Amino acid sequence: MFRRVLWVVGGLILAALAASLLTVGLLLQGTFGSSGSVITESGSVTGEGAALLSEGISINGGSQLQRTLGRLTFGVRSPEGKALFLGLAPSESLFSYLDGTPYDIVTKIGPDGAPTRPVPGSRTPAPPSTQTFWVRQASGTTAQIDWPEEARAKGYRFVVMNADGSPSVDAVIVLGFVSDTVYPLSLGASLAGVLLLIPAIWMFYRGFRRARVAPAVVAIPDPQPIAVPVVTATEVAVPVVTATEVAVPVVTATEVAVPVVTETALVMPVLPPPTTEPITGEQVAAQAPTEPPSAG
Repeated sequence: MFRRVLWVVGGLILAALAASLLTVGLLLQGTFGSSGSVITESGSVTGEGAALLSEGISINGGSQLQRTLGRLTFGVRSPEGKALFLGLAPSESLFSYLDGTPYDIVTKIGPDGAPTRPVPGSRTPAPPSTQTFWVRQASGTTAQIDWPEEARAKGYRFVVMNADGSPSVDAVIVLGFVSDTVYPLSLGASLAGVLLLIPAIWMFYRGFRRARVAPAVVAIPDPQPIAVPVVTATEVAVPVVTATEVAVPVVTATEVAVPVVTETALVMPVLPPPTTEPITGEQVAAQAPTEPPSAG
């Protein structure tokens, strides 16, 4: 009984581990997909000037685990389909480039929008892609760059501009996380969960199966050889009876003389009354009957 309890407890532990791994694997695959990335839009920002500059906005790059597994991304998308420019640059170089140019400083980014503080100016800047002080840069209707280590340090700012440097910038902020290891990890976790289910099921089987009763063993003596007489076929002389002719006498009907008995008168001798005198031989002979006449 105790061993069956151990089998069941071991099966429960393995089943719990398998369920956890399967859950983690499925969640990672559902969140990141096969590309290993997840992207969210944090809100839209609009300015009347030629550029949008970040101020008081910090993204610390995530935890150490996030930085180990992948990288954060920062991007912008044009709702109007215009080409945008996204760059990261030192503050001094950026302010020197935008000197005398109207721009807007973004103080906060949220799902309800991004409030800005305008800075007046009248000059039109050169296209941003012609500058050489950018630490990170990207352009297009959807521009995206990896979140650099420099972004966590003071003295660096993000800027969003139209690709040609024209005023009136409208963009949607897009934050993301990209990992080249999340998808393989999700597959490995799912596979490990399935593999752990196999011994868990086997342990449940060992713990819940009914004990089998061993059959009684009966000692059977070894059979002894028995001498069996061997009968062989031998030739036996059998007399052959053939059909022969037997003379059988033929009985024919013949006349048989049968004597005929006729009724005759029988003469019974008359015996005299008994006397006490002795009877002599002459008396007996005299009283003997005579022979009847023969039938003719």
